[in-house]
Amino acid sequence: MKKLFMILAVCCYIYAGYAQTITGHLVDEGGIPLEYSNVILLNAKDSSFVVGCVTGEDGKFALANSNINGKLLKITHIGYEDLYYPVSEMTANIGILKLKTKSTTLNEVSIIGSKPMFRQKNGSLITDVSGSVLSQLHEFTELVSQIPGIVKTANGGFEVFGLGSPVIYINNKKIQDQTELRQLSPKDIKSIELISNPDAKYDAEGKAVLKIVMLKKEDGLTFQLGSNAKQNRRSSYGNDMKIGFKHQKLSFSANFSYDNTKNRSILPQTKELFLGENTHRYIQDQTAKGHLTNNEWQINMDYEINDRHNIGIEWNSSNNKDNEYRISTLDYQLNDKLAQSTDILNDYINKTKYNHVNLFYNAQWSKLLSTEFNLDYANNNNKYNQETNETTESVPKLTISTGNNMLDIYSGKFAFDYNLNEKFGLSWGIECNHINITGSLTSDSGNTPSSNYSNRENKYAAYAEAKLNMGDVLVNGGLRYEELVSDYKNLIDRTGDVHRHYKN
Repeated sequence: MKKLFMILAVCCYIYAGYAQTITGHLVDEGGIPLEYSNVILLNAKDSSFVVGCVTGEDGKFALANSNINGKLLKITHIGYEDLYYPVSEMTANIGILKLKTKSTTLNEVSIIGSKPMFRQKNGSLITDVSGSVLSQLHEFTELVSQIPGIVKTANGGFEVFGLGSPVIYINNKKIQDQTELRQLSPKDIKSIELISNPDAKYDAEGKAVLKIVMLKKEDGLTFQLGSNAKQNRRSSYGNDMKIGFKHQKLSFSANFSYDNTKNRSILPQTKELFLGENTHRYIQDQTAKGHLTNNEWQINMDYEINDRHNIGIEWNSSNNKDNEYRISTLDYQLNDKLAQSTDILNDYINKTKYNHVNLFYNAQWSKLLSTEFNLDYANNNNKYNQETNETTESVPKLTISTGNNMLDIYSGKFAFDYNLNEKFGLSWGIECNHINITGSLTSDSGNTPSSNYSNRENKYAAYAEAKLNMGDVLVNGGLRYEELVSDYKNLIDRTGDVHRHYKN
């Protein structure tokens, strides 16, 4: 009997009612089935993600969706060219599809033995990056988009099929911001584990967990310098620098990256409204120029007290400035005759500063007992200014809006793992989080009221779970208790204060 696939790989979306299913069989040029291939349904107009699944070990897939019309099927597999296949409401079984090997291969990669790139362990999918073609990719985003069951979204994030955005850990440390991911290099990653059914150890905010394990560094000094350039309607460029040093038990690394992105877009829109015998038409032509600059830093230092104890501290920070200047004309036509025309100039500036500090201590006290201890502090400060000038019939109207938001997060986690033997294990731990948010908005327009608020949130959690591995069968069960207290204060109108207390 073939091994059971994890829920993510076999069970795509299943919809009740009039759901339509596309089935197929994926093979290589030699007719060998291709397992762990991503099968993704996209909107043909904008290539946005709709639904996805992963092929089984026989190379077959079944993709269910309530509306197939106007969609495009995208199939990807590491080392093969992407395949696009248009589908419609008449598409059912598309038969056998063959993927072609990429003409440009990474010949310099040395694969150790015949070790598979993907493997399953206790219901999760583990991707071994070290020693594979994945380690030669240039960016972390390229690497994650190659993992079965994960798709890259339009905003640069990631989504697990049917489960949304995953909660991400690096060496058992939960990341607080996507900035930490952009600093990672694929060649420094040992493995990535995708957990589609997280146990009680993980909080309830995410339905999937991505655990990244980094390689241990060798003694010596490393230096890496990179640069990139992009040409669209406007030119963009970026630079990054990484320095690493390891001597015996002490490790130190520092990263810096700079990105300067410029863009220009043209956004025409037309809307029509029919009321009785009258036709109302709104025509808007927009031209926008954007300029985004981003600086990111990361400094990490850890010390191996001995083979079983490791302590360290990490700091990462970013400074972001987003500026967009938009010119638009809005024409209102009544029964094909121009009734009103408005010229709009919009100048928007948004500045964001982010800092995160993590202190960790991992210990293996005996063959049976190990612990993980993490303390985190994160701060995010966001300031923006927007000026909008609307001119109708030669009469200008200027609106200025300013805002400021501050976020502080304090968190701590203490986790225990006790393995009585290879078959039976226990885990338990405690967590606490404190969040403080303050924000304000001022506008000289009567249509946009000013606001000034603060929100404090305290969350406490405790969990315990047990696992029993009986060969082909894994049994695990756990209990997680969370208590959250939240207080929102409207500093302008105190009648808008809200107090919440949850226990689950």
